[in-house]
Amino acid sequence: MKVLAAASLNDDAWPQKVVLIRPNEDANVRQKVTIDLKQMYMDGKTDQNYVLEEGDLVYVPPSPLAEFRITFERLMAPILPRRRFRPVSNDGLLEV
Repeated sequence: MKVLAAASLNDDAWPQKVVLIRPNEDANVRQKVTIDLKQMYMDGKTDQNYVLEEGDLVYVPPSPLAEFRITFERLMAPILPRRRFRPVSNDGLLEV
């Protein structure tokens, strides 16, 4: 939970479906668990609060609505005009 809090999940995240993948000594075996981060936060249930180990992977998938938006943007990309950016300083961009 501490790692995900530090990662600052954005609006596209699906906190109910966070996946922890832990490698095994056998390279062909991986342990996988789905964590409901929202339930942990709202209800204070810490039974799914795993201590991360070296080699662990944490995946936060996009929410169904975000997935729809991402797919829609990919489909519309060929027909929508592209935005062009040009640098205006070392720390900013200006849309052209």
